[in-house]
Amino acid sequence: MRSENFSSWIEVDGKKLPEFQVEETKENGIKYLTCWIPSEAGKVIIDPYWYPYAYVCVHDTDREINVGFGIGIDGKDLPGRVLFRLDKDSEEEPDNPSAIVRGFQPSRKKFQPFAFSKCIILPDDDTTGPEPGSKVGQIEVDLTEVEFRKSKKRKRVKEVSTPARGVNERRHKGIIHCVELGEAVKLEEECDEVELDVVDCISSSRDLVTFVLPWIIYIDVLRAERIAPPLIHPEVIRLDQDSEDEIKEEELDRRIEFFKNEAESLKKQLEAFDQKEKRRALRPRPGGRTKSKPKD
Repeated sequence: MRSENFSSWIEVDGKKLPEFQVEETKENGIKYLTCWIPSEAGKVIIDPYWYPYAYVCVHDTDREINVGFGIGIDGKDLPGRVLFRLDKDSEEEPDNPSAIVRGFQPSRKKFQPFAFSKCIILPDDDTTGPEPGSKVGQIEVDLTEVEFRKSKKRKRVKEVSTPARGVNERRHKGIIHCVELGEAVKLEEECDEVELDVVDCISSSRDLVTFVLPWIIYIDVLRAERIAPPLIHPEVIRLDQDSEDEIKEEELDRRIEFFKNEAESLKKQLEAFDQKEKRRALRPRPGGRTKSKPKD
C-alpha cells in the first residue's frame, strides 16, 4: 500500500503478497490505509539466516525527514525503528525498501522469526479470548515524523514469547490465523555487538500514516468472501501466444496443471468408452451366438 511517498507491504519468498480492497480512512486526524492479504499457517515470515523468505517492508521514496515507525502484530507492539533522512548525495537505491523487519534478535547468535500460525478456536461460551474489535489478526505499521537529541547504548531486547492466540469463532468470525514469535534459533554468523545504538526521541511532531494489513486463511477464502477476484479458466488457452504482458511462472505452472488434469480426464473417459464397447461386442445377440474373437 502507498500513501504519497510512504509505502508498506509484506513479501514472501521474495515476492510481494497481493493486496485486496485497499481503503483509506481518517480517525482523529490520522490517515489509515487498510487492505487484505492472504496468509498460510506454518509459513515462517522471517528466515533466521537472512534469506529473503518473507518479511515486513517499509519504504520512503523521499527520505527528507526522520521517520519513526512501529509494528504491531496481533495487537502486540514491537520495538520501533527509525528511517533517518538522507543526504542528497546518498547512493541508496530508490526502489529498494528503506527498512526490512526480520523479527527479534535478542543476542549475538540468536534470532526469533515471525510465523503465521493457526489460532486456537474457543467454545462459544468461552470469553477468555480478545474482545471484538481488538487488533488480533492484523499487522499494523504506523509512521511518525520525529526529531532526535543524541544516541546511546541499550541492551538488546530479551526473547519474547507470543503463544498462539485463542479466539471465539462467533465473536471473531473469519479470524483463523495469528502471528507468533518462533523459538530463538542460532545464527550462522555471530553479530559483533551485543548492544544497539538507539536515539532519544525529543518529539513526535506529526503522525504520517498507519498501514493496517488484516489477513484470513488462504487465498480461496478471500475469493469466497469476494475480497479477492475469482479465478477465470478460459475454454481455450494458447501457451504460444505473444502478449505484451509477460506470463508469470506461477501462471504458466497453473496452466500446465490445468492441461494435465484435462488430459487425465479425457484418458479416463476414453478408457471407459473402450470398456463399454468391449462389453457391447461380447453381449449375446438375439437369435445368435456370442461374437467370438477372430482367430489369428
